[in-house]
Amino acid sequence: MSYCVNCGVELRESEKSCPLCKLEVVNPINPYSPESIPAYPPNMDYLAVMMNRRLSSIMILILIYMPAAICIVCDFVLNGTLTWSRLVIGASIVLSIFVSPYFLYRKIPVVIPVFIDTFVILAYLYYLEGITPKSGWFWPIAFPVIFVLSFLVGVMSLVFQYTKIATLYISALLMLCCGIMLIVLEITTDYYSHGEIHLGWSAISFIPLILLAGLYVIVERKRSMKSSIKKKLHI
Repeated sequence: MSYCVNCGVELRESEKSCPLCKLEVVNPINPYSPESIPAYPPNMDYLAVMMNRRLSSIMILILIYMPAAICIVCDFVLNGTLTWSRLVIGASIVLSIFVSPYFLYRKIPVVIPVFIDTFVILAYLYYLEGITPKSGWFWPIAFPVIFVLSFLVGVMSLVFQYTKIATLYISALLMLCCGIMLIVLEITTDYYSHGEIHLGWSAISFIPLILLAGLYVIVERKRSMKSSIKKKLHI
């Protein structure tokens, strides 16, 4: 039996280095043997991270569903059935699906959560349309708005995850996405309210956003201009 000269941890023949301080083991009497059974699992850190992630996920789910459970009890006691608490239940389910993948999985492609979240939001809004007095707004307003918004979020997420793009280019892309979203909002609301499309406030907002995006691109491409602005702003 041998011990680490640095930290005093007990060492076995399967240890090539100290499992605690990582000091290389040199013991002529009891040398390292690769055929010995390891004293510790090789993926011990990974298992600890996974356990912490799952514990955090369980705690967050409890915090999310606790208000829903309280609302269910209150609604049932006051009304004898589930009425307004169904909205809270649906919102809790949507929120739990939003946050769970990031705690359960270490590396997940960004497209998958965006696709799942889009489907869940659309399903919840479709459910809301069915239980509210005012109907007929899901397909002309909610569906195109959520679809376009999810597409733009997916594009931005892919840009952040898989490319190394300059900050000003990202700002320009964000301005462009905001302008597109405003136009989609006015188109859907005008068509739903009046049956026809007249671009007004969205076009007025879109023009300065595009100009600002173009300015970001120009400044990023002109290194001398970018350096001058940084010096003036003391960045």
